Amino acid sequence: MKSYESLIIIKPNLSDSEVTTLIETIQGWITANEGEIVLSKPWGIKELSYPISKFTQGHYYQVQFNATRKTLVEMRNRIRVTESILRDLNVTMESIQSKNPVQEEVASIAE
Repeated sequence: MKSYESLIIIKPNLSDSEVTTLIETIQGWITANEGEIVLSKPWGIKELSYPISKFTQGHYYQVQFNATRKTLVEMRNRIRVTESILRDLNVTMESIQSKNPVQEEVASIAE
C-alpha cells in the first residue's frame, strides 16, 4: 500500500450537514476498498484563486490515507461523477515529502 493525500473542493452552496455527509461518503469509498484513513481534516470555506463553475468559494477537505492503486482508481471514478465536488487533487505522500526543501533544511538543523 502507498500513502496518498487528497485535497477536495466541495461546492459552497451545500449546508454543513450535506458537507459532513459527503465527507463521510468519501471516507466510506476509501475504507470500502481496502484503504485506511490516516488524517481527515475539513478546512472550511476558502476563497478560490479563480472561479470554478461560477463559484468563487469552496469547502476544502483534506484526507491522508493508505491505499492500493485499486482504491485510488475507485475513489477517482466516484469523485468524477459527484456533482457536489468542484475539484480534487491526489498526490503520493512520497512526492510531497521528498520535494519539500524546507522540511529537509529543518531536519538538517535539528540534527
